[in-house]
Amino acid sequence: MSTITKRQAEVLSFIKTYYDKWDCAPTLKEIAQVFNTSYQSIWTTINALETAGRIKREPNKERGIEIV
Repeated sequence: MSTITKRQAEVLSFIKTYYDKWDCAPTLKEIAQVFNTSYQSIWTTINALETAGRIKREPNKERGIEIV
């Protein structure tokens, strides 16, 4: 696993917390709303987390983020 930025760590932490509470992953739109940023920005962050090996995504699933 490669290192991640502070922002990526914050998003990863949010995903873990959300999953613990709701037993499913948040949508990218929900993440963007929490961090008060654009969908595109979160999409880029999620891609970086996937490249770093911290998460896996299932294509075509709205809540398809899995923590590794």
